[in-house]
Amino acid sequence: MLPGAAASEAVAGSVASKRPSSAITCTIRSMEGFVVSNPFRRRVSGRAAWQAVRRCGSVALSSRVYYVERGAEVCVRLGDGCGAFGLRNSVSIGGRQVGSEPWSPSSWRQRPAHQLPVYPDKDQLALVEAGLRTLPGLVTPKSIRSLHEHLAAACHGEAFVIQGGDCAETFSSRTLEYNISLYHLLAAQAAILSSTGSKRRIVRIGRIAGQFAKPRSAPVDADGLPSFRGDIVHSAAPNGRARTPDPQRLLQAYRHASASLEHLRVLEHLHASPMESLRILSEKLAWDSVVDSNLVKAIQNLVQGIDEEIIVMSSTGRHVTSIDTNVIENVFTSHEALLLPYEEGLVRLADWSPSGNAHTLEHLNRDAGSPIDLLSAPQYYATSAHFLWIGERTRQIDGAHVEFLRGVSNPIGVKLSGNATLEQVFALAEILNPANTPGRLTLITRMGVDALQRKLPPLMAAVKRSGLAVVWMCDPMHANTQSVRDKNGNSFKTRDCEQVLDEMRLFFEITAAEGVPAGGIHLEMSGEAVTECLGGATRTAVHDLARAYHSACDPRLNYAQALMLTLALKDSLQWREALPNASSAVLSA
Repeated sequence: MLPGAAASEAVAGSVASKRPSSAITCTIRSMEGFVVSNPFRRRVSGRAAWQAVRRCGSVALSSRVYYVERGAEVCVRLGDGCGAFGLRNSVSIGGRQVGSEPWSPSSWRQRPAHQLPVYPDKDQLALVEAGLRTLPGLVTPKSIRSLHEHLAAACHGEAFVIQGGDCAETFSSRTLEYNISLYHLLAAQAAILSSTGSKRRIVRIGRIAGQFAKPRSAPVDADGLPSFRGDIVHSAAPNGRARTPDPQRLLQAYRHASASLEHLRVLEHLHASPMESLRILSEKLAWDSVVDSNLVKAIQNLVQGIDEEIIVMSSTGRHVTSIDTNVIENVFTSHEALLLPYEEGLVRLADWSPSGNAHTLEHLNRDAGSPIDLLSAPQYYATSAHFLWIGERTRQIDGAHVEFLRGVSNPIGVKLSGNATLEQVFALAEILNPANTPGRLTLITRMGVDALQRKLPPLMAAVKRSGLAVVWMCDPMHANTQSVRDKNGNSFKTRDCEQVLDEMRLFFEITAAEGVPAGGIHLEMSGEAVTECLGGATRTAVHDLARAYHSACDPRLNYAQALMLTLALKDSLQWREALPNASSAVLSA
């Protein structure tokens, strides 16, 4: 048995033997692990629970397990149910309870906040925040719920998400051109992925219309200036005055995001078919002299094959291809929920009745235990984007960013590096998705090959066996960042396309081995011919980086490198589809 197992078994048994009328609180000290019953799912107690713990490496089947350091104190409070804003599931570490307090859009202000700028003019900031609260939301609750439904399908292996875009959007005058190129890239990628013959939906989420803020690893840069935190905070110009946080930039960000959303709506109308975008990029590749001819031929052959299929279908009276039916027509928006004053200013309260609407909780809660009526009261939505995520640097369980996102009804993501632990993941799931609703929580790995191979299999197995309904996505970019110098002594942050491909392929191998659906891919990429990442279809070398290195922060794949990766992604999806029972793999206890 594990250390402390006998004592923990007694506690687990006593907890599981009682059905809580209101709530149960268990406090365990100085033990490696403990098990409590989850009233939303079936119970495992006593010796059976601890046999499950031992089999899974201290992770219980059909129960929630929280690891604690020796001498630490962890408390889990489980209730019969929860309301939209009266969540009764909570985690407490070191005597501090997290997740049970009343939530409001501003309750994050009572928590420790990381990566937030310090505004010298607090009065001006307050005026700007008040102004944001009077503006229309950028996206609608209805469209947010639509994405939630698609992510619930991804949780069950019935959809796949391609999420990508800028590392850090800027207030550039070239925003329109950039948005057009990114739209066509996302559409072309969706066309490629939907050409596998599978009935899986392809969902497009852009890092667009809000990705203006960036976390930084150090408060100052190499020149001793405040680190650039994105155009929404201050200017990138290298002087102290320009790097002073300016509240007015929150309103500028809103206007730029609104313009980008309008661009997307127009593009969705003008270029509704993903095949049109694939043809446009096929022609662009053919004229690009630095692109590998093998990629040009592969895309041309793919386009030709699909066009031949369309001709055959038309001759039989059918005019809609699988690409048109499988690719979700809308492009959803996303960004890291980093600058909380901006996010709070765009929270809106929406009345919502599920009657007469397809997006019902019963559908979202399929295979996730007893449905809980979270929609009986008005809900808060973060209308800055459809999908928001918490970064690796801001996912502290008792932190401001987790507190903010636990109360909004958007689908949300959490980035997980190789430093993520089982106890952190379970605690985050308990706080952010207490009803265990599919589509609500996406776990986005960003580990690098070595850490992914070592850490992800036991983590994924633990999450699956515990019955947590999550979407698993892979970000193969962030852990593969390196610094290089060209022959002129210029320093660049870059990424090697081969390392990105290796991490993506390994992610698919691990999901297949664990019987878990691969829910999506998360990329930093540009629809333009930038030179920021090494290798790939453009064979970019270190001495090429200076030619078109335009990123405001981290390096992005160019359009050709992204298409090459998408072809490899298509092969991985087809390989996964060919595995026995691959399509039926679901997250279940």
